[in-house]
Amino acid sequence: MNFLFAQTNLPLILVILGSALLGGASVGLFGIIRSFRLQKQLKAQQKELDGLRAQARLETAPVLADDPLPAGSIEAGPAARPSAE
Repeated sequence: MNFLFAQTNLPLILVILGSALLGGASVGLFGIIRSFRLQKQLKAQQKELDGLRAQARLETAPVLADDPLPAGSIEAGPAARPSAE
């Protein structure tokens, strides 16, 4: 076998198997690296989502004031509304 950088007398089957193993190992390594990157990205996005949910809860939570609202600013509840019957 004559490679670009070396010459050897190995059987062709060993060269093919070795190439296949190196190819599989490189694909596996790239897959593991990609998986770690995606997990890191997922954790960052989950943290951002949790922060946005907490912010939305704070914005939609009822505000408790020390001073009561003026009498005309509160809508009448269902009991105070006239029925359509």
